[in-house]
Amino acid sequence: MSLAQFSFISFGGSGPKVRISDLSVTDNDFANAYAEYKLENDGDIISTTNFAGAVDEGDWIIPKSAAGAAYEVRATVNLGSVSGGSSATGAWLALSTTRAWNCAQVGTGTQTVVLTIEIRLAASGTVLSTATVTITADVL
Repeated sequence: MSLAQFSFISFGGSGPKVRISDLSVTDNDFANAYAEYKLENDGDIISTTNFAGAVDEGDWIIPKSAAGAAYEVRATVNLGSVSGGSSATGAWLALSTTRAWNCAQVGTGTQTVVLTIEIRLAASGTVLSTATVTITADVL
């Protein structure tokens, strides 16, 4: 992944930097497939699949100590639909709580959801970073 794929915003020169990048999370399985994208309230980005388990994809904010209620996230569905248990889509949600979106498939077939993920500064509404996240659950 190159730095060109990241968008950075810094406050006051040395303030927190918010960044997310495009990501695809895919689970291929023979019976039950599950894939998830998560922005944790501690600043981590985690992808999870049945095959690989939880994978740390980096940090959505640096330093991580700046994570929390000062930031909000919105996931907009561009294609498909998220599975039950996912965080809400289409609404700004405080990042003082971990937010996750997932896709599941039981039995033969494929489920895919494509999301636009945006993080903004809650106080001003300024969008700081945007990424396209594709989540796929594929039962072979």
